This record gives sequence, structure tokens and C-alpha cells, in this order.
Amino acid sequence: MATHVDDFRPLPIAEGYHRLVEGPLATHDEAPTPWHLALTERIDTGRSWELPVVLAHRAVARGARLSDVTEADTVIWATGAVDAALAPAGEARYLAEKLAHSAPSLDVAGPRAHFLVAVDAPDGALVAEAARRIGGTAHTFSTFEDIERMLDAVIGSRTPAPANPPAGKGEVRTAKPAAILIRAAVLAALAAAIAFGVSILGEETGTGERLAAMIRMEQLTAPTREACIDAVLSGGALTARRLPLDEPVLEIPATPATCALRFVTLGATPVTVRFDDRLQDTLIAADAPVGRAITVVNGSHYTLVFRASPAGRTTGLTLGAGGREERRTLAFGAEDR
Repeated sequence: MATHVDDFRPLPIAEGYHRLVEGPLATHDEAPTPWHLALTERIDTGRSWELPVVLAHRAVARGARLSDVTEADTVIWATGAVDAALAPAGEARYLAEKLAHSAPSLDVAGPRAHFLVAVDAPDGALVAEAARRIGGTAHTFSTFEDIERMLDAVIGSRTPAPANPPAGKGEVRTAKPAAILIRAAVLAALAAAIAFGVSILGEETGTGERLAAMIRMEQLTAPTREACIDAVLSGGALTARRLPLDEPVLEIPATPATCALRFVTLGATPVTVRFDDRLQDTLIAADAPVGRAITVVNGSHYTLVFRASPAGRTTGLTLGAGGREERRTLAFGAEDR
């Protein structure tokens, strides 16, 4: 699916994204389900989002963690369409306009960030100028293999990590995930240009680490239930309160303004989230992990949205990673009067 960040309604490009993931990307050993593309700004038309999305998928397949440009080791700014073989198609247009629109977001990148400009434009001088303006390196592509070679050079190949990596080496590749959240930093008005951050993961989470320490759970609220629903529908900001996952039974205050629970991964290892069916009638079903697991990968989050207050309800939560599971009981308190 493809949505605005923290919104459950599909964007106009959702069908095209589904075809891309279920078709060409699925032929390159990527898990077919479930993928979630979440963008910080809308893309309604065009195909210029395809190349940056392919780059992001292939970066994650190499063990990279997607992040905001303010936190990234490498910032990839890309625009362009792809064909059925994932080769760049057509010609990237409006580069100057897109880069100007992106400038405010790119300006806040971390001081150690390395910039890449990746497009399919045949005009090398224009691309080089675009890269120069942000202090980056230009890359143009003709084939999917060009894309793979560039990512191998920037991130590394998909060689499996050793069972016992040498001390101090620090670079460990994780298995390919089953879900993805791409936080696009900037989008142009005329056609899509996406900038996203990439950081190489330092260490695989140890097998002895508690699963509850690998993911953060937050309660999202608003002043009123109406404001809560409005924020969910529009992708607006909600107040977040971290909830501890340490105890077997978690007491959660509940009010009519309780909007959702948000799960955020804290390390390199994907974590699965699954609920039993006791809250089913309070949820906006969509892709809710009721009776089935949804995977939250590194650098992403999943939001479980309520259509009615869960006050006074109880449900079971199962967290999973690396073949292990931990169970919690969530008990929502009665509504405050």
C-alpha cells in the first residue's frame, strides 16, 4: 500500500506501487507482502517516484536502514521512471525546479551526510550541476544493473553476515524484510523527486535481547475524538505517549480521544506485531494485524488505528523476531470522566 505518513487512505499512486512491488521487484528475491510506502508529502500523478522507490527497496535489501535526511550517513536524491525490467525509462524532467523545491529539506541534512543525485537523464552536465549544488555525487543509469552497481559501491553487496563477526568490524547485513516504510523528505510539485536517508546498520540485535527492547509502543491521542479522527484522516500530528512493554500485563489509560497505538523499531532486526481478535470491532480494519502478524522493519513504524475508543477492553499482543516470541496483555482503563 502507499499512503501519506500516519494516514491509512491510499494515495493515487498506490496501484502503481503495488504493481511495481508484486511484479518486477518480486523477481529480485524481495518478499512480496506486505509492503507499505509512506510519504511525508503527497504524490498524485506521474511516474517519477518509481526510480527513488526502487533505490530505496534495493538499499533495504542490502541491510541499510532508511532514515530522515537529518540523521542519515548518505542522502539519495532521485527522480525518474522505470520500465518492466526496472531499467530507467524516459527522461527525467524539471530537474532544476525539483532541486529548488527540495533545497530546504536537503539543507538540514547531518554534517557528515554524503549526497547522491540519482536520475535517468541523458544530459550528464545537467545532472552534474544538480549534484554540485548540494555538494553531492552524480549518478545516471541506463539499466537495472547500473542501479545495483551504484548501491553496491555506496552500501555494499548482499553477502550474508558471518555467524560470528570479528570484534570491531561493526558491519552486519540483516535478512531482507517483509515490510518497508519510506519517509520521503521532499517532493516536487510538477513531478516526484524523493530524497531519503540511508544508514548502514552497525550490529545485528543479539539473540539474547528481549523483544520488548527492540520496539517502542506509543499511545496516540488528540483533545477530542473528533479531532483524533480528523488527524488520522488528514495525516495530521497527534500527541504521542510512550508505553512500557516490560511487564506481562500493561495497564493503558484510555479516553475517547485515544486514536491509535504506534509501534516503532529501535534496531536492525525486523519485529512482527500480532493482536488477538478481542479489539477487532474497535479497529479500522484495513491491514490491521488481528489474527495475523505484520512486520515492522528497521527505520519504520506501524500505526494501529481505532475507530472507537478501546476503553475498558483487553487484548493480547504477540511480538516476534528471529524465531522467538513474547506475549503481552494490554488492558485499557475506563474512560476518564
